[in-house]
Amino acid sequence: MPDAEVCAYGLEVEGKWSHLLLDGTKAEETRRYSLPDHAPNLIGRRIWLMATNGEPGVPSLGNRVPAAHPGATLVGWVTFSGVIRYTDRAAWAAAEPRHLVPDDDGPYGWKDDGVGKFGWIVNERCKLSAPVPLPAARRQNNSIFRLECTDAELDEMVGATEMRIANETG
Repeated sequence: MPDAEVCAYGLEVEGKWSHLLLDGTKAEETRRYSLPDHAPNLIGRRIWLMATNGEPGVPSLGNRVPAAHPGATLVGWVTFSGVIRYTDRAAWAAAEPRHLVPDDDGPYGWKDDGVGKFGWIVNERCKLSAPVPLPAARRQNNSIFRLECTDAELDEMVGATEMRIANETG
C-alpha cells in the first residue's frame, strides 16, 4: 500500500448525494465532524467518491473493503477548499441552498445535541463517465477511506474503463 502522502483517499457517500456533488447542485458535503486537516491534510486534495446504496445515515462498508466490493463504486472525485462549522440551527437552515439537507431530514438534518454540523466546501469536481470498481480500501476516519493505490493508478484504471466502454458502444 502506498504511504499516506501519496495514496488515494475515498469518501463513502450515498449514491444520490454523490451525484448531486458531482453535477454541482450540492456545493457542500455535510458531516457531524470536520474534514481532517492533518495526517494527511485532505483540504485541497482529490477525494474519490465511493457511492453506496445503503440505509440512509448508516455506513454501508466495513472497516476493510476488498477490491471490486459489490456494495460501492467510484463515481468521480472532488476537492474541498475548506470547512464551515455550523453551531446553531438558524445558520444551518440558512445554508440549505448550498448543502441541500433540510433541517428536519432524519439522519442528516440538524440535531440539538451540542455537536453542530460541518460543511465541507466543494472546490473542484470530476464525474466519471461510468462507475469504476473500488480498489481495496481501509477506513481511516469515519467515512474517509485510504485506498490501496495512488491517484495516478486510479487515473489509469478510469482511463482503461472508459476506453473499454467506448469500444463496447462504438
